Amino acid sequence: MALPEVETFKDAQGKNFDEFIMKFKMKYQNLRLRNNLLNQLLISKLEGYPKAVAQALPKILREGNFDDLVEALRSKFKCNDSAVQMKAYMDLKRLRKTGDVTRYCLELERLTRDAYPDASEEELSRTRAGELVSQLTDWPEYLQLYTTMEIAPKGLAYEMVKTMAQRCERSKEVAAIMRNASEGRPRSRQEGGKRMAYHNDKPRCSQDGSSTTENTNNKEEPQKKTDKQKSVMKCYNCNKPGHLKKDCMLSKKRNTMENVRKPQQTVRTSKNVYCIA
Repeated sequence: MALPEVETFKDAQGKNFDEFIMKFKMKYQNLRLRNNLLNQLLISKLEGYPKAVAQALPKILREGNFDDLVEALRSKFKCNDSAVQMKAYMDLKRLRKTGDVTRYCLELERLTRDAYPDASEEELSRTRAGELVSQLTDWPEYLQLYTTMEIAPKGLAYEMVKTMAQRCERSKEVAAIMRNASEGRPRSRQEGGKRMAYHNDKPRCSQDGSSTTENTNNKEEPQKKTDKQKSVMKCYNCNKPGHLKKDCMLSKKRNTMENVRKPQQTVRTSKNVYCIA
């Protein structure tokens, strides 16, 4: 029975290299090929950084014993893995949450995976949860986040803290949207004993410079009040409504007639004569 084809190996950190070598030996080592041919076949199954490392090895290793070539590659991968691990650890310590929680968590998961390649999922969860909580110390929900991390089951601390932080972040975004929407609505307040409405937009004006219909109605109210008051007034001279006695036309006509009929009176003095109308 033919064995499945060996896939190319291209992991720069050398992860799963031993598994790759085992599959390679199962398929090709029993063919009794010479070392130099077996070495060339192994190098052809490498890609990217692993292939560059193999081609950079001394010729005596590339054309020598197959096991020596495998051991040299494994040693190079370990050196590169240590360098990558150290770089990831330093980047992890410099990592800060400058954006949303989800973006920070993606970078946190990548760096912790590279910085602690041999750690279990439970250990990674606890480490990630501690790093995430340390970035949220200025949040009002910090105490709840820290308590969640402490009481969470093993292996679930990070997922529980991340879920809670994302929920808090979404609630803040919704609250901000609702607050901005409410600021755009008309506001009313009591001022000088009168309730007035204030809007963000300026009041509309007609072409002749007059204000809106509301202002027009306000101007018509005094005229209506004056007409109502006139309808209640009653003249005590002619007993007709709509005016007072001082404005009565009948009284004015009567006074005029009396002035016309009044005879002239003369007053004589010792020296002058005065005419009084």
